[in-house]
Order: sequence, then C-alpha cells, then structure tokens
Amino acid sequence: MWTPPLPRTPELKGQLEESGVRLDEKSIEFFALFCGGHRGIFIAAMHWVKSKQAGESWGFSQTVGFVRKSYDNGDWSSSDGILSYMKKSRAIHVNNRYQSLDAIPDSFIAMLCSGPCKVNDAGIKKDLCIHGFILPHHEHKNHKEVNWSNHSTKYKVSNPLIAFYYRQVLEQERALRVDFHEGYKQPHSCADLLMRAIPYLPFSKVVSFEAETSELAKDSLPHETQYNQAFHNVLQTMRYQSFAPQSSKEGEGKPDLRVHIGEESFAIEGMKQNIEEHLQRFNSMANYKNANHQGLYIIGNDSDKMLETLSHTEAGKVQLIGLVPNIAHTAYTVHVKSKGIEGINTCNVDCDLVARRLVLKDDGKPELHSVQSLKSINLSPKAETSQPAKTEMVWVRELKEENGEYKLVGNALPIKPVPENIGFLKEVIKEKAQLQPPAHTLTVYHLTEGTWQEEKKMSAALRPSTEETPYGYLVP
Repeated sequence: MWTPPLPRTPELKGQLEESGVRLDEKSIEFFALFCGGHRGIFIAAMHWVKSKQAGESWGFSQTVGFVRKSYDNGDWSSSDGILSYMKKSRAIHVNNRYQSLDAIPDSFIAMLCSGPCKVNDAGIKKDLCIHGFILPHHEHKNHKEVNWSNHSTKYKVSNPLIAFYYRQVLEQERALRVDFHEGYKQPHSCADLLMRAIPYLPFSKVVSFEAETSELAKDSLPHETQYNQAFHNVLQTMRYQSFAPQSSKEGEGKPDLRVHIGEESFAIEGMKQNIEEHLQRFNSMANYKNANHQGLYIIGNDSDKMLETLSHTEAGKVQLIGLVPNIAHTAYTVHVKSKGIEGINTCNVDCDLVARRLVLKDDGKPELHSVQSLKSINLSPKAETSQPAKTEMVWVRELKEENGEYKLVGNALPIKPVPENIGFLKEVIKEKAQLQPPAHTLTVYHLTEGTWQEEKKMSAALRPSTEETPYGYLVP
C-alpha cells in the first residue's frame, strides 16, 4: 500500500497561483498539516481559500488566523466554514449509496467508537475499503506491505478527519453515544490520564485555540499553550474535573493541568524547553508537590532527541512524558519515563477519537487498550434521545477455546425478536441450538477490539450485532 506524500515545493505554489489560490510556501505547508497530508482533503481546502481570498495573497500569519476563526470549534455545518468545504471530499463524507447517515455500515460505526479491530466478513471488508471508510491498520510510512487476505489483520478508520466528521454528525443527528469501560475513570498515572485525550488531538484541534501569536512556534509545531488548552478542553469534554491554570491561588503554583478524580489529584505541566526550571516547580509549589500524581510532558518534533533528553533527565517521582506528533498530527509517538519502571516506554497513538488506557512495562513496550465502545445510536431520521439502537434481530454463534484463544465455529443463528437481556438470550440460544446444559451455564461473549469479552450481567441490555459480528456463546 502506497501513501503518496503531498508535494511541498515552489512548483506547487505556482500551480496554486495559476488556479487563483495565492499562498506563501509556509501557508501551503500549514494546510498540508491541517488536512492530515491527504490530497483530496487538501484540494477541498484550497477551494475554501479561493472563496475567501478575493484575489489577495495570504502570508502565514493571515493563514493561521483565518483558519482558526473559520474552524469555529469544529462546526461542520457552517456553510462557508473550512470544515464544510473539506467535507465535500469523499475522503471525509462518503458518497454514493452510503451518503445517507442511516446507510452507514454497522461495522464502521463500531470501529469508529472502539478503535482498530478485525473485520471477519471478506465482502464487508472489501466494500468498506473501496468506499474509503477503513484501511488496514498500518505504520505511518509511505510504503507498507499489507496482506489483505490475512484474517488476523486489524482495520482502522481511514483518516482522522473522517473520524471527526462522522463522530460529530452521528452524535448530533443520530444520538450516537460511546460507553466507557471499567477503569476509564481512574487513571494510574499522568501518562495514563493524557492517553485518554491524545487520540482527540489532531492538528486542527490544537491550532483551534488562540496562542500568544497567530504563527506556529519556531519548531513548526503549535505553541505550548495551545496543547495545554487542547488537553484541558478534551478532558473536560470527557467529564473529568480539569482546572485551568488561572483557577489556582496566587503563590501556590499554576500547573497547566490540574485534575481531581475522587480522592486522587493530578498535576501536569507542559513545556518545550527549560526542563530543569519546570521540574523545580514540583519541589517548591503546593499545587505541584502535593498532587498524588505528578507529570511533565515535553513537546518536540524529533523522537531520537526526545529519547536522549528523557534518558539524561532525573525527575524523581515526576513522570516524564515525551510527545512527538508526526508532521500531520495524525498520530503521536509517546515516550514515558517513570520511577520504579526500568527503561523508557514508547508507543504510537493514532488520533482516531478512541480513548486509551496505558499499561507501562519494564521491557519498554507498553500496552494500549481501548476504554470505549458504541453504547447506543438511533439510526432514524428524527433521533431525539440516546435510546439503545433498535434492531430486528440479534445474531449468535458458538465459540470454541483452542490454546487459550476463542474461535467461532459453525453457522451464525438469527434470533428474532430480540430478547430483552442477556438472561433471556441464553434461554433462546439453548432452544435454538438444541443444547443439553441448562441455559444459565452458557457463557455469552461480545467482540471488542479483536478480543472476546464476557457479558457477566444476566440483566445487561443487548448490543447491536450482525451476522458478521455476532455474539459468541460457549457451551460448558
């Protein structure tokens, strides 16, 4: 699979001028970042620029200012906003038979809410790829070998802007809601807390906040304060009790992020330089040193230099978190140095609107687990409440355990009408599959991010399921 890069040369500047778009080279680079490096989205953005310029030329400061103002907190419905122009690209708003929201495939909606997963049905997988909904989950390189017929391959939403568009429009018009799993509310460290928000921080989100100046910093990244405000905004949206610096009392210190979760407190500082000066605050100021969890995140654009900086910095109980966004801010490389854990943990995180839980390891290879999934959606033209999705039938299929792993066997069974809860579902499975053991001894599972998870509550409401993504049941 080849991902062609956008040309960023004086030749492109000349081609744009011939079409009536007048931008300096730094502005062209900015739009390449803003559009996630996608050609079709970039062209749609250039149509917006042309509609606003009226023959004038934009320097870099003007470009960032106009885009920030037009972004308007991510409103895709504003008729003359940059986002409404960008969604005309089929890389964001898929057309043809999927143009209607009510025609959006269930598999895509589930992936949109819970992150990369396997797609078992070859026909659905092919259709979703052809229409631009999903791609194989791959490293962020121009060339990547992909075995499309490998059933173990995980797939992901094809680009961050399509994720942002469909999540927002489905939340507004079809009452889509995500459900957060057990453990979501209580992060174990500052890095674990930030990992909830990092997937929600593409370039467009970070630069939508005002900085000291309209330009990016000298390192071509947004300013430190923009990252701080973006983190604060996302955590508040997730209903965390996050406090901005100005809420702190004079003399007690003003951490960029203060978060209270139950009896636990988190003090997090963001920076690009003067690391020792920032670390000193954790020793001298009350709002820093009295926090249960203390973290310093460092923003940079060179992963090797970031690793070197973390390796040579002694921070005591302050957790060091290196954030290195790629050039398009479609993913971040995250380095974490923690007291009591050998070495530095490193992972890559996509900006796909799926909150993660971070589990640090002594071998430097941390685990990332999605902590959210689809809770409910009303695929009807007049969604007014967040009631559970209505389906005509539910699908089930037998599971077998082999070498510690579960595999589906036999054919999927349709059950209609849909049982009221898991307890009733077990009764129907026993009858339909003509099983001998009592219904209550069956174990029912659902597939989340490629892992079978047990439905433990008999009274639990049923989740949406299809023949391709059925419930699994295990016979004792």
